[in-house]
Amino acid sequence: MPADEAATEDASLRAVLEAANEGIITLNERGEILSFSAGAAELFGLSAAEALGRPFRELLVEESRAALDARLSALREGAEDAAHARDRGREVSARRPDGEEVVLFMTVGMLQRRRLVADDHTARYCVLVRDITPFKRRERELEAAREEAERQSARKSEFLARISHELRTPLNAILGFSDVLRQELFGKLGNEKYLDYARDIHESGEHLLSLVNDLLDLARIEAGRFQVQFTEVDLAEVVHETTRLLRDQAQEAEIDLREVIPEDLPKVVADTRSVKQILLNLLSNAIKYGGKGGRVVVSLRQLPEGGLELSVKDDGPGMSEEELDRALEPFSRVERTGEGKPGTGLGLPLAKALAEANKARFEVESEPGRGTIARVVFPPHRVLA
Repeated sequence: MPADEAATEDASLRAVLEAANEGIITLNERGEILSFSAGAAELFGLSAAEALGRPFRELLVEESRAALDARLSALREGAEDAAHARDRGREVSARRPDGEEVVLFMTVGMLQRRRLVADDHTARYCVLVRDITPFKRRERELEAAREEAERQSARKSEFLARISHELRTPLNAILGFSDVLRQELFGKLGNEKYLDYARDIHESGEHLLSLVNDLLDLARIEAGRFQVQFTEVDLAEVVHETTRLLRDQAQEAEIDLREVIPEDLPKVVADTRSVKQILLNLLSNAIKYGGKGGRVVVSLRQLPEGGLELSVKDDGPGMSEEELDRALEPFSRVERTGEGKPGTGLGLPLAKALAEANKARFEVESEPGRGTIARVVFPPHRVLA
């Protein structure tokens, strides 16, 4: 290439490097700065005249110098992988003359493969630095926000757990005394209305205690304090027991409650109490919202990949995608005109949390007018052959 063309190409290359936002620096064999682009001058707060001839490592904070030294050492020693492989870069920090610390992403590459001994005026390494300070600042802000959210959540969960625990003692007393009254253990009450009131008090107390227990479970799960006792669980037996408990409720609501359970299903590793609670919540919801004359089917099936699926399907009004999202949020309820269904909005969120505590996957599918199906899927490694 003619000398004038080479000079023109060299000038063009220097113009491109000067226009780059990234800092581009070349070093000699000893790691001293031979060239310092305009982008580098802006990042480090130094002019090219101030930077030339200085060891580049001096521009980095003490904690970041080892990363540079390690990379240069690998290149100097002729390590083929280090010399020829693309440098993936590393995070380093530098302190500007005004005291401001900047976080940089730095890559170091080799320009000259032949070891130079005395010629310190020939560029051997190229360093590319990019300012990532704004990204790191945003990352710290997000981390601080996440930690604060976790602290707030922990405080809320602790409060719920404490208040739920405090409520259980008087509630148990109410249940005990109302039970004594409704059974007339110490003699006749004398008026049938008193007996009806005693029954109402007992039923209301049981409902409230159930709510308190749900709150306590949810608070423990959110706080990471929910204790599970993993054992071999026969899901078919859990289904039988749970449907027996809710059979009267289903008949009163004129719901056809059915089981579909194949024979010889394997057991799963799970917590019996919480699995039963999951099923109680799902079936109670399905019966409550199924509508008179409807059908609720609870079924078990082994999946082709070896997992086991527990599902509860109803043919009720179903939910839109937005309503389903709301139903899965604790204390949120899907309200419909003309419906006065009692509830707290804890059924599905608690079932989901309990399923995840059992290392199972929780899924809900619903469509307006097509009903709802909730699934608890135990993965193959939780299924006993």
